[in-house]
Amino acid sequence: MFGERLTIARIERALRARPPGEGAAGLLARLPGVRRAAVAVVLREPPGGEAEVLLIRRTERPGDPWAGQIALPGGRLEPADGGSARAAAVREVREEVGLDLGAGGRWLGRLAPAQAMARGRPLPLVIFPQVFGLGEPLLPLAPHPAEVARVLWVPLGALASGEHDDTIRWRPAGLPAGLDLRCWRWQGEVIWGLTYRMLRSLLALL
Repeated sequence: MFGERLTIARIERALRARPPGEGAAGLLARLPGVRRAAVAVVLREPPGGEAEVLLIRRTERPGDPWAGQIALPGGRLEPADGGSARAAAVREVREEVGLDLGAGGRWLGRLAPAQAMARGRPLPLVIFPQVFGLGEPLLPLAPHPAEVARVLWVPLGALASGEHDDTIRWRPAGLPAGLDLRCWRWQGEVIWGLTYRMLRSLLALL
């Protein structure tokens, strides 16, 4: 689909050549009472292969609107992050999967912020995706079982190929008939919603 291989170097060039704007979500994040969160788009590159993205399946937990879903590691900004989405993404990756991006990763850039939704309703929560590349050697992961049920590495080229495209029927509150939303299906998992949108925005840069 893209001609040349989807390498980390190519992704970094694209991020630097086409920095994202704030969009409506970025402007929303400036308003009082709107919470901010960050996710990490962590990329690794096997020798001779294409870039793969780190995804997690969130542990089933009461009160978590995204429990059991495939997601990018991340969470809300905390006072210790000093208002930095990048610092929050680094902290969340360390807490959720035991990976120290400060020691083994490199910040490549960011994607446009996105407003979170849950149960069909927009939330006063804006997500800031931060993109990182891992160097060699590829570091082992230690998922936190209270937050992460499964870790998977997914080749970006496979997602871009169209072979894993599908739809999922989503039934938000107040819409019994539901909606068909685009998704990817990979190794028995469904990648959809906000994670799908953010990864699509990354692929669109290329």
